[in-house]
Amino acid sequence: MNSNRKCYAVKNKNENIRAESRSGRVFTAISDWVLDNGGVVYGCVMSDAYTAEHIRAVTKIDRNRMRGSKYIPSHINNCYSLCAEDLSTGRQVLFSGTPCQIDALKNFLSVKKVDTTNLLTMDLICHSVASPKLWRKYVDHLSQGKRIDCVDFRDKKNFGWVAHKETIVVEGVEISSNGFSDIYYSDLAYPLHCFKCYYKNCNRVSDITIGDYWGIDKLDPEFFDNKGISLVMLNSEKGEDAFSACSKELEIREHYLIDSLQPPLVHNYVIPKNRTRFYKSLNRDNFDILLKKFIKRPELIYTKIISIALKIVKR
Repeated sequence: MNSNRKCYAVKNKNENIRAESRSGRVFTAISDWVLDNGGVVYGCVMSDAYTAEHIRAVTKIDRNRMRGSKYIPSHINNCYSLCAEDLSTGRQVLFSGTPCQIDALKNFLSVKKVDTTNLLTMDLICHSVASPKLWRKYVDHLSQGKRIDCVDFRDKKNFGWVAHKETIVVEGVEISSNGFSDIYYSDLAYPLHCFKCYYKNCNRVSDITIGDYWGIDKLDPEFFDNKGISLVMLNSEKGEDAFSACSKELEIREHYLIDSLQPPLVHNYVIPKNRTRFYKSLNRDNFDILLKKFIKRPELIYTKIISIALKIVKR
């Protein structure tokens, strides 16, 4: 990797917009620029409490549904075909997604011989996606069969940007937990192909790469405020032009990429030894049992030790 390659720490100047987003809200600024120029935006939304999917947006209201993290696979539906039609009519298109989705789009458009001059692509620094079955089981565990009003994979409003805590609104009542994120970051729930990902490196397939700027609190403590900061990599002239066009909306700090690397930009994850056992349990057990079997929380271990000690004392 070029040790002199630059990247950017970015946050939207509009605090309201940043509060509604997971990171620094670069996506909103660039997609605003595209929509204001009569373009089209494609991105991922939660279609219900359980399912993520890509949609086409020509209004900011629809685009706003794309805000927020989703840690499960999204269904592309017919968005590649719709994107090809938009490009064929000369419209500007911003397509956002995981690196594999962006690469698949480019291959699709190449086969269809579509002119991609007006295509701007944005990929995410993707840790991996989790089993949709795990997410469904988790939501059912929290909701207990009641109506689910909305879900938030990472509740920044109540817990800050650094925290990884999910909030489910069930019949108007907020229920927060980190049960899903505990399993997600154990690497147990990823599909096998995510452990052999071609895109976990700095050679990006898109014009712009965005993600959470983990480590910015140490690298640039004056810029850090726990409200959400994006890491931005500009991978093409198109990406640089788009970023420049909306830079007035953003607070920007320049850094070297070599000082800002995250695991998904460097290497694949190792398949956990107990992954097969986890998936057998996922198909059989409820969410509480999954947590007890596979997540060793310090507070749970401490409670167990105290319980054993009390039993010994009683004896």
